[in-house]
Amino acid sequence: MASIRKRGNSWNAQIRIKGWQQRTKSFPTKEDAKQWVKFVETQLKSKQITQSWTPDISFSQACLEYSEKISRTHKGFVEEHHRLMKLANSPFGDLPLRDISSSHIESYLSTRSKTVSTGTIRKEFFLLKRLFDTAMNRWRVGLLENPMQTLTVPSDSKPRQRRLSATEWNEILHQLRNLRNSTVPNVIIFAYETGMRLSEIISLRQADIDLDLGIAQIFETKNGADRVIPLSPAALIIIEEQRIKEGEYVFDVSKSAVQQSWQRIMRKTGIQNLRFHDLRHEAISRFFEIGMSIAEVKSISGHKDVRQLFNYTHLQANEIAKKYFGKTPGKNVTV
Repeated sequence: MASIRKRGNSWNAQIRIKGWQQRTKSFPTKEDAKQWVKFVETQLKSKQITQSWTPDISFSQACLEYSEKISRTHKGFVEEHHRLMKLANSPFGDLPLRDISSSHIESYLSTRSKTVSTGTIRKEFFLLKRLFDTAMNRWRVGLLENPMQTLTVPSDSKPRQRRLSATEWNEILHQLRNLRNSTVPNVIIFAYETGMRLSEIISLRQADIDLDLGIAQIFETKNGADRVIPLSPAALIIIEEQRIKEGEYVFDVSKSAVQQSWQRIMRKTGIQNLRFHDLRHEAISRFFEIGMSIAEVKSISGHKDVRQLFNYTHLQANEIAKKYFGKTPGKNVTV
């Protein structure tokens, strides 16, 4: 059912059809409003709302359903599930999914941007877009269009340029010596030596290591591509230490245990703005500094796009100077 009413200097058109999202729009003339109503009603009639999976599903229910049926098949299920639960508890969580508009989403993201990073906002934005696409195309919920398509994608944040100084690394190593369980220190040092992600390290199996060749093969990667990691002498020593322990996995420790230990170390050392993932950043930058080619570093890091690889790479100018000009910091130069 459609209605057209005069409001001030414009004409407001509303369309209400059971099972479909309510549509409303204002126009300068009554004729424009009539033409829009006719166009939208024609579109709605061309769609089969009778095939709807559940037209009255709430937004929060849709988040739960997406988590169970879609996210569970993704490698990043745990993180995506947490994001969906956060979205489910949003102010519009109890509204029917078909009644969610772009203004609801825009308001939510604007509020979120005051407390979380741009990267988090972008992840939630694209997750919402996938959820609504699934609702429209797979669940047949009565949405004429994806409310995300009229919103501007949040700008990406600048790549982190945080490098780990020698002093900071020595302070971290000092704290690692005080830990009773040697597995967590070994994980941290292994990350520093190899540039592997934490999830890849704790998924590493004893069978994935070839000590004769000095390599580790990893299969549970972020982008789904298997890769081979050359192991440094320090990384090989760690592998030897871990092989003494029985078990299928090289590092029998949980992700949360490592993250909690890392946070305690940061508090004790007073080191600011250093994340565990920055160890990967540090290793990749160091690979370039010791003379590895782009192709070599790319094969180790697993980046498919060289531009993504460069986001992790910030070379120290003093290291470049030493390599090519034989200069050391503080050394006088005679002209």
